[in-house]
Amino acid sequence: MLLQRLGPRIALLMTVAAVLVAVGGVGLSYFPMRRTVFEQAARQAQTLADAIHYSLEVSSPGTDELTMRRLVEKSGTLENVALVAVLDGAGRVRAASNDRASINLDIVREAVRDNASRSLEKTGRYILASPMHGREFSHARHDVAGAVYLEMDMEPLLAELGGLYGTILAEVALLVGVMSLFAVGILRRLVINRLTQVTEGLTQVRAGQLDYRLPLDTGQSRGDEIGDLAQHFNAMVQDLQERTTAQNRAEAELQAAYGELESKVAARTRELARANSELSAQVEERRQVEWRLQEHQMFLSTVLDGIQAGIFVFDPAQGRMVSSNSVAQALTHMNGEEISEESCRDGHLDFVVQDKTMNLLCPDWSEQDSYLEGMVHLPDGRTFPASRQLMEIIIDGQAHLVQIVFDITERRNLERRLGMAQKLESIGLLAAGIAHEINTPVQYVGDSVRFVRGAFSDLSALLDAHAVLRARAVEAGLDEELRRVDEALAEADLEFLEEEVPKACARALDGLDRVARIVQAMKNFSHPGSEERKPTDINKAVQNTVIVARNEWKYAAEVETDLAPELPLVSCYAADINQVLLNMLVNAAHAISDVPGEGVRGRITISTSQQGAFVEIRVSDTGTGIPRENLERIFDPFFTTKPVGKGTGQGLTIAHDIVVNKHGGSIDVESQVGRGTTFTVRLPLETAEQGGLA
Repeated sequence: MLLQRLGPRIALLMTVAAVLVAVGGVGLSYFPMRRTVFEQAARQAQTLADAIHYSLEVSSPGTDELTMRRLVEKSGTLENVALVAVLDGAGRVRAASNDRASINLDIVREAVRDNASRSLEKTGRYILASPMHGREFSHARHDVAGAVYLEMDMEPLLAELGGLYGTILAEVALLVGVMSLFAVGILRRLVINRLTQVTEGLTQVRAGQLDYRLPLDTGQSRGDEIGDLAQHFNAMVQDLQERTTAQNRAEAELQAAYGELESKVAARTRELARANSELSAQVEERRQVEWRLQEHQMFLSTVLDGIQAGIFVFDPAQGRMVSSNSVAQALTHMNGEEISEESCRDGHLDFVVQDKTMNLLCPDWSEQDSYLEGMVHLPDGRTFPASRQLMEIIIDGQAHLVQIVFDITERRNLERRLGMAQKLESIGLLAAGIAHEINTPVQYVGDSVRFVRGAFSDLSALLDAHAVLRARAVEAGLDEELRRVDEALAEADLEFLEEEVPKACARALDGLDRVARIVQAMKNFSHPGSEERKPTDINKAVQNTVIVARNEWKYAAEVETDLAPELPLVSCYAADINQVLLNMLVNAAHAISDVPGEGVRGRITISTSQQGAFVEIRVSDTGTGIPRENLERIFDPFFTTKPVGKGTGQGLTIAHDIVVNKHGGSIDVESQVGRGTTFTVRLPLETAEQGGLA
């Protein structure tokens, strides 16, 4: 397109800029001139108003109404005067040059009120209201008789001014256009054409004609910027031609050298190929060996991780652990770098065997080939039972110690649970034997007491008959015989016997019944039962546990039960649930016993309920409570706050394992120090047939 070229664009921009500047200058001068016209009209209006005022007030003091109207009408015929009117102080028109014209009474009232002339410019007219004073005018009292109202028509003057400025604008625009075209012609001759020659030269050089030169005899040699550009262009092309010639010569020499080098490289490549073939065979053989070694290491690592063996490699020369596997890092809650940095630091990671404390991260060389079991004490206070075995291995020709550590918490728990199960089984067998041995004499005693109670009932009938017989003897006058009988009755205290013997028999039978219930509860609680789940009455299990553990709580607390009457059966291991209930009930009794004060009895509350698909057991006590810092550790193995000999720290651990791991339930604890603790056990309900109560 035409406007894509620099010349037409410069010409267009210069023309538009010149026209805009000229039009803007003329337009800006229009408004001051317009203001001058209005100021001239204001002076003319004020002069006319003063003349009318003077004529009416000074020259003809007795001017009548007709003379006033003639003066006003004559004034209204003056050039550019649109309206002349005389108004009194109340704003009534006394005389007007045009009766049908509207008068702006607001400006009249303002002039009369302020005793000063007021003007207004509106829609091409200039309006003036000048106050007119009476014959008795006094400046002190501001006595104003009325006002002279003038409207000057400015439209003719403004139209004439606009036409004048339109003519000026047209002439200026024409003059500027002609000058712009002249300037464009000069610009094209002095700049554009010469730049076009430079562009043509660049095109020739880019096409490869390095011998092309700009002609300097057609005006480019003059001392302006474009002439300098042409001279520099020719010098640049000359330099480029020389450089290209030198480059071509260098490329030819380089090509010859490249051919020689290529022949040498080919010979060297053949030698390298033979060496590379031999090296590849060696690398492949070594790769196979490394792959087999890596597979073996992966196999060993997988096996060790699978059996949860923590591996620590200790370098005696450096005095620190140089390697550890993921199991070792998980056991110590440290990463490999931390294990290496903390090696052989006192008191950081202790391994306690009986009364001897060793640093797990700093094994003793003299203890190699040893196997020990003890407790590992972590920096955060947690502990777990572990076994440790040391052995010597050779790594890179240097002797190292390998320490293998196993977490034996689960094994210890299984051992304790097995021992507990064996004890419970023994207690169950013993309880069954005791029950069998006790039930026979208890039955004899019960039968005898019942016999005595029955016989005494028969004696009561005999004594009733004796009373009747005594009454008849009195009637018969057998005084001596009655006296001896009364003495015998008084000595035997027959009335006391009649009252107390039935009570004694009832107490004896109640005691025998309690003995039978205790024996039966021991059998039910201690019997190991089946190794399979079976439907269990949790309420019955709670009642048996309360009876069996009575000796633990009867001196310290009162036990209250709130058992749901329609509680469904729970499919569970009855013996394990009995053990959980017994542990929580004994712990509650011990917590209440630890409350300071003599003779203070606490309260243990056991409740059961159904919560959706779970049966919930809550055991609450009013004991000392558990400190907040211990709440997260009460289920840790071997954690206990009881004195040595009163607790092993395994009760709640086993209970947690039975409820969570064995039954898929949950066990939670809420506690406030000084107010008590509540354990909540939730066991999932499973479809269980009615019957088979634990």
